[in-house]
Amino acid sequence: MDSASLVKIPGIGGAWEEPGWRGYALPKLQAGRPALSASLILGIVWAFWHLPLMMYGTIPWSDIAYVIVVSVVYAWLFNGTGGSVLLVMLFHTMNNVIWGYFFHAMFSGADWVRMGWLWVALWFVVVIANGTEHLSRKHRKQVEVSTSPVGSFPVQVPVVSSPRRMRGVNRQW
Repeated sequence: MDSASLVKIPGIGGAWEEPGWRGYALPKLQAGRPALSASLILGIVWAFWHLPLMMYGTIPWSDIAYVIVVSVVYAWLFNGTGGSVLLVMLFHTMNNVIWGYFFHAMFSGADWVRMGWLWVALWFVVVIANGTEHLSRKHRKQVEVSTSPVGSFPVQVPVVSSPRRMRGVNRQW
């Protein structure tokens, strides 16, 4: 199958993993732990999911690190879009097209492995630059907890600093 087919049919090329990984497992894992921890746990499990591809030689063993790091990026995308599995599926498909078909044609062997480590470093820098607190929709800049005027019941008061955040705030009410 060529890369054009993967773009036309978003469900091919691994994207159908996302309803299970990000749509079901990630919210369950995030219920009791921070988003970073949840995405790293899911990334390790997801890396084991890819072991048959590594044993068969379809992807190199060094991609274990890539799968774990990109799991954090997918969690960031999932949480940042209010839980859109479709966008994560599309991102996964485009990642497979660009990484698996475009770059794979240009690099092989040790160069392919080096390229994988460069991608790991790139995504790691993206996560660090944006801060782990932004992996979750419920970080301090979006929601402040105050007390209601009636009593001491905690009330979430959204802080709207731009019209773009207003759309995300409406989903929380």
